[in-house]
Amino acid sequence: MYRGIGGSTDSDPQNYTLASYTESIVDFLGVVSPHVKPDILGWSLGGFVGLAIGVYYSDAVNRIVLADTAPGGYGLATDSEQNEVSSMLATGSAGESSVEIAYPDTPAGEAGLCRFLTYIQVMPKDPTTPEQLMRQAAVDFDYDGEAGQEVTMGMQNITNPVLIIAGQQDSLLPISYDIEILDAIPGASLVEFADAGHSAILQNALASAAEINAFLSLVD
Repeated sequence: MYRGIGGSTDSDPQNYTLASYTESIVDFLGVVSPHVKPDILGWSLGGFVGLAIGVYYSDAVNRIVLADTAPGGYGLATDSEQNEVSSMLATGSAGESSVEIAYPDTPAGEAGLCRFLTYIQVMPKDPTTPEQLMRQAAVDFDYDGEAGQEVTMGMQNITNPVLIIAGQQDSLLPISYDIEILDAIPGASLVEFADAGHSAILQNALASAAEINAFLSLVD
């Protein structure tokens, strides 16, 4: 669904922005669900886009679930860090570090990682290329700047029901960011998993699904 990712042939670097990713998802939702407002779930960068949809396109969706995400505009990555990330993605050397971030070094984290590795062994090979990952990183960096600042300032105006799911051991996007979102969005709720990292929603899939189903079944 994102431009320049998966089977997309869009190679224009100007399209690798928070705005273009957000517009892509809204356009897609309008095609697949033209008569009913869909519920959406965004994890990590998907949460950035989910927040942007809530700020700019709230009428396009119903309920919003955000998982292991953060407000924008904090300049979290310096220029040197951005160059390092781009280099790692370009050479395909980011895999091990990303796994360490996603699952904490605890018995529960290791069990979650084992389940994930078993799962991907039976799934089709991921066709995403290092070049495509660099395009996605460009959107992350855009969210770090002015585009993300505008989303953060607009969170207080989100009127959609919002559920946030987060891992207390997330070292990439600490749970303090999720709490900031919780405090900013009127009526939002937060579910925390104590022994989970950046993949809390995957590590605790059944519990997360139960929380999400309960949230989606609420009557407005």
